[in-house]
Amino acid sequence: MLCMRHKAVLVLVCACILAVAIFTAIRFISLTKEDEHPIQAILWAHSAKIERNDAPQGEYVIIDSAICMLAPSFSSINVVPVKNETFDEDWIYRITFNCLSIDPDDYITVLVGRNSMLVEDTLYKAASDVPFEKILQYVEDKYDYFLNNYLPHGH
Repeated sequence: MLCMRHKAVLVLVCACILAVAIFTAIRFISLTKEDEHPIQAILWAHSAKIERNDAPQGEYVIIDSAICMLAPSFSSINVVPVKNETFDEDWIYRITFNCLSIDPDDYITVLVGRNSMLVEDTLYKAASDVPFEKILQYVEDKYDYFLNNYLPHGH
């Protein structure tokens, strides 16, 4: 049988190992998030605000607990970054990921137009095997789904 002193030492050692493991995991996650491309960082989002430019009365939808229905699939859209071009079209949809964060630096803003999308400062266009209309349709379907199944807000 272990005496009380040995049990206390064992608990202390286990607590230290657990603390080191948690610290290492948190450090790894924070380093990974900083090294990611903006569209990959969407995978870590905990909330989103979806707006349509021509929505009546400025309607928008806030998504929090259902973010798992948007963020993972959105971060895997088949687009490629484009250099030396600018987003020079009107946005149709604006999605602000992490919109419920108290730190505005956590926000990830996505503007979706007819031919491209802007994620933060990076312009994306559809991969060569995907017409951008399919990406636009995907975003429209997500917007419609959340608008019809969640309480819309207005300005």
